[in-house]
Amino acid sequence: MKPNFDVGKALGFAFEVIRARPRAFVTLAVWTIVYGAALSAFQLQAAGDEMAAYMEMAMGAGGTVSDSEQLRVTGDYISSLLPFMGIALVLGVLFECAWLRLFVRGQDDGIFPFRIGRDEGVFALTGLLLGLIMFGAILLVSIAAVIITALFAAAGPAGAMLAGSLVVLVIFVLTGAIMTLFSPVLALGILKGRISIGAGIQGARRIFWPLLGSFIVAIALSLIAYGLFVGVIGVMPFDQTGQMESGQTASWPLLFVFYAIVQLIYLAPALMMRGIASYAALQIDESNRPLADTFS
Repeated sequence: MKPNFDVGKALGFAFEVIRARPRAFVTLAVWTIVYGAALSAFQLQAAGDEMAAYMEMAMGAGGTVSDSEQLRVTGDYISSLLPFMGIALVLGVLFECAWLRLFVRGQDDGIFPFRIGRDEGVFALTGLLLGLIMFGAILLVSIAAVIITALFAAAGPAGAMLAGSLVVLVIFVLTGAIMTLFSPVLALGILKGRISIGAGIQGARRIFWPLLGSFIVAIALSLIAYGLFVGVIGVMPFDQTGQMESGQTASWPLLFVFYAIVQLIYLAPALMMRGIASYAALQIDESNRPLADTFS
């Protein structure tokens, strides 16, 4: 049976959850803002100099840079980020599982809603498998892109330009399609307590266009949030790398306040996207139930 997906209900689902479980929402929102702000502030303080050097090189502000210097600067920047990326990956699983338990089960886990259990295992394994599928798709597209570019390049510069435009368009469309098909999979896994990639993708395929349309609205909200972010950073006494006019990295309390504001700005679009995916997962699960269960 085709899932009964209503775009309006999908867009408003997050706010229905908030209304039904206000205490759980406030708890998770506060934890998310504090965690995101603290980690971002620590990261910028620890890697601000390396980020500034990388940005200067990328924008060509320092003039011509040798290949070895480019490798060194890039390596320093990436290595400074790796510890924080590892922390964000692990804690991100815990936070997202807590949010999805609230959204698909209505579960209020109290003042400390994080744990390590079956949900986290299912989420991590599902995410790993989806990443491998995405990598395989990108690899196939890359191979096809090389072949197409080579064929069109034989027609001269105009052909090469056309090939490049087609490749960019195909990658953009394919990425959007894959992300839409993948969107309910993680929430469905939390709901059912097991890896549900096949059921999630198949269900998303049946509601593809309204699901995609819902995410386009959420992306539009994200762009508005980005505009607010640009406005906030424009009034801060430091640049995007955390550097003050004196050349020193901004203090941790100042960076924490800035990133707390940023987390608050992006909370609404994040909730909407999470709500769309969770609503889709619930509708897919409902459509897959035996008829006897539906009317019981």
